[in-house]
Amino acid sequence: MKWLLRHFAVMAKLAIIMQREDCRRLKATFRLTRKIGRFSCAYAARWLLLLILGSVCFNGHAETVRAGKNCTRIDMGISFSIPPWVIQETNSGIELDILKAALESEGYCIAPKYLSFALAYKLFDRGELDGVINAREGVAKGGFLSQPVVTFQNVAVSLRRKNYPEEIDMDYLKDKSVIAFQKANVLLGPEFTAMTEANPFYREVAKQSLQINLLFIREADFIVMDQSIFGYYWVQALEDDAMIKYRDRFRRPVRMHRLFPPSEYPFIFSKEKVRDDFDRGLKRIRDTGEYDRIFKRYAYLTELYNSVSGTFEEDAGNTP
Repeated sequence: MKWLLRHFAVMAKLAIIMQREDCRRLKATFRLTRKIGRFSCAYAARWLLLLILGSVCFNGHAETVRAGKNCTRIDMGISFSIPPWVIQETNSGIELDILKAALESEGYCIAPKYLSFALAYKLFDRGELDGVINAREGVAKGGFLSQPVVTFQNVAVSLRRKNYPEEIDMDYLKDKSVIAFQKANVLLGPEFTAMTEANPFYREVAKQSLQINLLFIREADFIVMDQSIFGYYWVQALEDDAMIKYRDRFRRPVRMHRLFPPSEYPFIFSKEKVRDDFDRGLKRIRDTGEYDRIFKRYAYLTELYNSVSGTFEEDAGNTP
């Protein structure tokens, strides 16, 4: 507690000093690219002070938990919500539960850092994260890959009304607008990588919920994502009152193009020992049945795409 108070006092003094500096100094210090003229420096300093306080409180809590459990903290890069695999709002999901179950028994405490994949791997390469979920060979400059943890079934999804053939190959996508998740160009294999390099209409987004909007509202030709994640966000869009004016668009039937084999994803760790401890914990929860029980807890989320598709199937011929 004394350490926290001293830390906060020093940072508070820094904020007060900043409050006295001119805007030019403040802007230069933080390399701000946007003008802050409409805000006073005092306002900016107070805002920074709140961030500092929040950071101190969070770090203090983390230290307390670590001390109470006598465990080693692991800062893990986790993607934004991709239910059922990661549910940010509740710090849960299949992958998070597996990560915790495998490592906590080995003496570690997990500190999830919710980031875009691109930023997570950038921080990992700089040594600012201890690990990242959903990795592949070559996605990071270094690190140690675990045994495969989960298997995703990625698909390309199109609107039925566009009447694209169900059976397509990668070449078919080269002149189509394709929206995928971050790092898909690395994670989905060399054929997909070649397509992304040849396609001027290929884009990646950090938040996968945005892919649903781009398909149904902007009418992108294809989105590429795991079918369970697609089903979850499709249901969310249908139930979102803020999107009610687009509800008819979200009710349009889709076609899934199974371009990809099942994708096994390991996790990556900066230290070999942590990777080995994780692999040992992963084997233990597989052997005891805990791994299967985790999947069963989220079974209701894994096939939402089937239930929603079935609801609209009968309207397929009548949908504009």
